[in-house]
Amino acid sequence: MFRASVGVFALTLGSLPACDSGASSTAADAKVVERDREIAALKQQVATLSAKPGDAPPATPTGPSLDADIVRAASTAEGVQKLKLECEADGSLRELSLYHNDKSALPEPVLALREQQYPGSQIRAYETEYEREHGRLFEVEVTTKDGQECEYSAKPDGTLVYSECHIDPKTLPEAVRAAVTAKLPGAEILEAEKKTYADGRTVHSVELRAAGKVHELYYEGDKLIRHELVIPAQLEVTVP
Repeated sequence: MFRASVGVFALTLGSLPACDSGASSTAADAKVVERDREIAALKQQVATLSAKPGDAPPATPTGPSLDADIVRAASTAEGVQKLKLECEADGSLRELSLYHNDKSALPEPVLALREQQYPGSQIRAYETEYEREHGRLFEVEVTTKDGQECEYSAKPDGTLVYSECHIDPKTLPEAVRAAVTAKLPGAEILEAEKKTYADGRTVHSVELRAAGKVHELYYEGDKLIRHELVIPAQLEVTVP
């Protein structure tokens, strides 16, 4: 129907009578402009109605970006080991962590927590992080006096967010072990951790290998609160 209408308007435009007077010419020009607009509008409707779902141009990304301070630190901090990104399925960034050995990159109030959290421990590494929930965070990874691998996370002012330690997978709560088995039957458990938040909340995380892929499952009690697939990646950072 719209194609026919466009054809009619085009023919009508081609058969406009010639006018000698200036007023008639102006009126005719106005009609031409108006009909040009009508034709353009009808053509747009035709294109919209005729388009197939696959014909629509892909949506333009809104321009994702990483935390600028962490990206800069990735090229300037001492002993950088890796940069880890955790994102949601929609592509939004939940957490960005830079693993390094640069003590000077951490605020003094964060460093001062070590003896309070893990007396007599030895520092293994540091992390500078961004978390969507808490903002800027810093982590100190340690080996405790009894040989445990632990870490604590704090805000720049030294406010503790959580502490976390590697644990023997065999010591996972039975409810968590049963939930893991139900989720990924036959998977190989690579490691397990117990995270305790400042408010007393506890979360167990389990890293597994299943069908050649590495997964991380997070449980609060026996409830699965997050399931992540670990994907190796390479980041190239422009040197400032």
